[in-house]
Amino acid sequence: MTMTMSVSRILLDGGVLEGGGQLLRNAVALSVLLSKPIAVNNIRKNRKPPGLRPQHAAGTYKAAKTL
Repeated sequence: MTMTMSVSRILLDGGVLEGGGQLLRNAVALSVLLSKPIAVNNIRKNRKPPGLRPQHAAGTYKAAKTL
């Protein structure tokens, strides 16, 4: 995983290692703790099929609604 911090947001590269749901959950927690927006590129890049799975999107949406 590559992490770049800028003034405006935290950028995470999910193309390194597995970069799946756990990366997304940790990114959301990091965003809340630091009060900064996040961006995750290439999530699940090395998986078949690549991309954000519906269950990960749903979990993130639920977490965001409770804040």
